[in-house]
Amino acid sequence: MDDVNVRQFIDERPVSKHQFAILFLTFLVVAFDGLDVTVIGLLAPEIIRDWGISKTEMGTVLSSVFVGMAIGAAIAGPISDRYGRKLVLVASIFWLGTLTFLSAFSPNIEVLLALRSLTGLGLGAAIPAALALVAEYAPKRQRSLFVTICFSGYTVGATLCGFLAAWLISSYGWRVTLGISGILPMLLGVALLFLLPESVAFLALKQRVGSIPGILLKIDPQVSFSERAKFWLPVVAGEESSSLRTLFSPKYAVTAVMLSLAYFLGVLVTYVIMGWLPAITRDAGFSVAQSSMIIALFNLAGPVGAISFGAVMDRLNPQSVLAVTFTTAGLLLASISIIPLEFATVCVTMLVLGFFHHGSMAGLQALAPQSFPIAVSATGVSTMHAVGRLGAIISGVLGSVLISLGWEFGTIFIALAFPILLCAASMAVIGITASRKAVPATAFNPSSSS
Repeated sequence: MDDVNVRQFIDERPVSKHQFAILFLTFLVVAFDGLDVTVIGLLAPEIIRDWGISKTEMGTVLSSVFVGMAIGAAIAGPISDRYGRKLVLVASIFWLGTLTFLSAFSPNIEVLLALRSLTGLGLGAAIPAALALVAEYAPKRQRSLFVTICFSGYTVGATLCGFLAAWLISSYGWRVTLGISGILPMLLGVALLFLLPESVAFLALKQRVGSIPGILLKIDPQVSFSERAKFWLPVVAGEESSSLRTLFSPKYAVTAVMLSLAYFLGVLVTYVIMGWLPAITRDAGFSVAQSSMIIALFNLAGPVGAISFGAVMDRLNPQSVLAVTFTTAGLLLASISIIPLEFATVCVTMLVLGFFHHGSMAGLQALAPQSFPIAVSATGVSTMHAVGRLGAIISGVLGSVLISLGWEFGTIFIALAFPILLCAASMAVIGITASRKAVPATAFNPSSSS
């Protein structure tokens, strides 16, 4: 082969073991992200008891990581688009592992607060780079499915953390548990350094073609390339630059804003439910055990919804799919105001709600990297994540306001339905914008201009 469009090369071939390995490695990155965010919350009661600090002081530590995540996501995208996805992935996973490990030796709450804030930088940077990389190695026919599987690692990591932490905390204490939670990502970082390739689409775009033949041969060993082979990526003229001007140009600005708005609102509702549902359900008359079960069921169906919606998005218009799924999630939230407040009924409703809500949030992860040119793909994803993390930061305030108003159980869920319905409207706006501003058929071949 003398002239190789790397995007077409990947799209036309069956998924190889090499691509599945990339999916597995990025899945682990996201899983360790979920583990790290979850473990500190599980350790909080032990830290409070050990140091004799207040819940308010510990709450500051727990929320500080989201500030770091917002900053980390904001700066990681442009770096990833300029210098590569692998660099950001390896650096961020080493960073969060090292800072988490050091957190285990914190002598006081002030040091732990500083270390957790810095840990957030790595947590915020890791997921956008992982999603961009896996999207660029997935064939178009399965791209949304690959990304949603990758993003499901977050829930898997958080769930496994619960099981492992329960044993480690009781046997070895919070410091050992936190130390191990840091060592594992560092080990993964070593594996990524040697096993994870750079995005072949990024390499072709930047015309760093030296390693491209070896990567493509792992995808299809039967092909051969001549010494004069040119490797390129089709891009629209003027969109080959990794500049924020491209992301916020008239062509992509509406999409960038709508994705960020939808993720902000979705994250806001998610963290209000996760953080305040125990208090809300207790006020409604449910026991502690029943409240825990309701939360568990809300999370349980998330990965199933994510993978299901990813598969559907590969076959139908993705914006339309998410508009429908977000609408369904919003209506389910509102329906809680009219269903009987019986334990079994609430459990079933929350299980179905988790399927649609978490599945829709995962669908956003699949839509984002496909909505922008390769040159600013990571920046587009990271912008969405940076804005979304602001929703996590203010969720505590919103939750406390809703409870302080003295609203009934159902009324609170009606209030939470409105942001999710706005998410659905955002998807409709993106769909309309995309149909009006379709990418021109003519494309620019970077290698032809050299």
